[in-house]
Amino acid sequence: MGHYKSNVRDTEFMLFDVLERGKILGSAPFEDLDEETARDALRQIATLAEGPIAASFAEADRNPPVFDPATGSVSTIVAPHGLSMSSWASCCCSTVPRRCRTLA
Repeated sequence: MGHYKSNVRDTEFMLFDVLERGKILGSAPFEDLDEETARDALRQIATLAEGPIAASFAEADRNPPVFDPATGSVSTIVAPHGLSMSSWASCCCSTVPRRCRTLA
């Protein structure tokens, strides 16, 4: 478990109280998304960020991935970072390239 703590309350305040984004949800082009669903998505993303993704923060800071522009490859991906990326890809993004899903 890492030290990261997301600030969902302030994000919700800015989105729904200050910017009043709740007014446009439920109508085109956001007819499939209501305010309750948006708030739940923010909470779920925070859970993912504070859990599996946060687990790799310290180790990834000490041993960052290294990109080789000549070969287009990334080396020195430490195990916790690979697990974090895999968790993110499997939970959030079906559009992530398949190679990103197998970093763990």
